[in-house]
Amino acid sequence: MTTFEIAFDCAALVITLVSVLYMRYLVKTYADDPVDDPELVQRFIEAAPYSAKE
Repeated sequence: MTTFEIAFDCAALVITLVSVLYMRYLVKTYADDPVDDPELVQRFIEAAPYSAKE
């Protein structure tokens, strides 16, 4: 193998590993439930524009 082929294979391996780890992170964070905070919801409703409350 030439030096270029070795460098190309190493780069492809690194890109693949980074992609797999990033996809794993996305799947893990996507499955998390949002935090339900009644106080935050109440503040959001109070701060909403008048037209949105109707």
